[in-house]
This record gives sequence, structure tokens and C-alpha cells, in this order.
Amino acid sequence: MSTTTTHRPFRFGRWFRATGWRHLIGVIMSVFAIFPLLYVLSASFNPSGTLVSANALFSVVDLGSYVQLFGLPQQPYAAWYGNTIVIGVTTSICTVFLGAMAAYSFSRMRFTGRRVGLLALLLVQMFPQLLAVVAIFLLLNGISDIFPAIGLDTQIGL
Repeated sequence: MSTTTTHRPFRFGRWFRATGWRHLIGVIMSVFAIFPLLYVLSASFNPSGTLVSANALFSVVDLGSYVQLFGLPQQPYAAWYGNTIVIGVTTSICTVFLGAMAAYSFSRMRFTGRRVGLLALLLVQMFPQLLAVVAIFLLLNGISDIFPAIGLDTQIGL
């Protein structure tokens, strides 16, 4: 005995009511998130050097700003950018590695201080990171009183 399957015709209305509206909302939100990035990129290619202009996106494309930025020998921007990439990648790898080790130990092992550590982690995550900005500023401002070379208004402090 064989079974035959009947192929139902595709109904756009049924699909849209079930899942299609989610796709539409996702596309609208993606455009909403990408537009500011495109606007800033277009402004960086604008030869007038202003963010406010009546031109459409990418109506005038000029690489003069980038040539000037990367061409100054007094300010090695390319080296600074490379240093930033190296520091960012190294920090990300170390953070993920240490976070994975801590998560494994908290989830699989029983040790003294485990409960206190988990409660402290929960307590820290309950407050927004923006609350720490004032405390960090006060700490760095206090460091400049003790070690003026690494204060807020120095090149090393930046």
C-alpha cells in the first residue's frame, strides 16, 4: 500500500498571518538600525566635511579625508588603529577564555565560596553599567593626584 501526498497550494495570506509579519518587522528594524551607519559613512565621504548637507546618501564620494587622515606623519593613525585592533582582539579572547573557565567551574564544581560568588555576580549584574561611570571617574581623578603621569589629562591616561 502506498501513500500519496497532496501538495497544497501556497497561500501568501496564511503565511503572512502566521510568520510573514515577523519578517516584515525584522526588515524594518534592520533598515532602522543600518541607516545611521550609512549616513555617517556617507558624511565621511562628503568633501565638504559636514554632517549637515542637503545631498542624498553617497551623492558625492571623495576619499580626500581618508588620504589626509592616513597620510599625516605626525599622527600615525594607521599604527594607532592597528594597536587598537590588537588590544581589542587580545582582550576579547582573554575575556571569553576566563569567562568560560569561570562558568564551567561555577556550573560543574562544588567549592567553598561558590554560593557567595554566584550571589555577588547576580548583584553586580542587577545594576546598570552606567552607574559605574561616576565611580570610575572619581577613581581615575584620585589616581592623578597620586601619580600625575597617568592622570586623566595626560596622553597615557587617555
